Amino acid sequence: MLVGPLEPAQMSRVGAGWRDWSSAIVGPRARVEAFQAERFAEPASTLRPGQVVDEMARQNVIRFKNVESVRVSCDPP
Repeated sequence: MLVGPLEPAQMSRVGAGWRDWSSAIVGPRARVEAFQAERFAEPASTLRPGQVVDEMARQNVIRFKNVESVRVSCDPP
């Protein structure tokens, strides 16, 4: 579980569990932006508020092991 706001600019500096996601459930006010390069460069995919992704690879959502930075933001209530 990730609780935002959160902006790891270099996924190489966080735990291994961050790099092997195959599914995701995004909270009702959260947004997850994935980037293919460190420091939020080369946008790869965005998961919207309330989105449920059972299998990212099957649903054409980028696999998080290919992500080098991520931004989790929260919309105001």
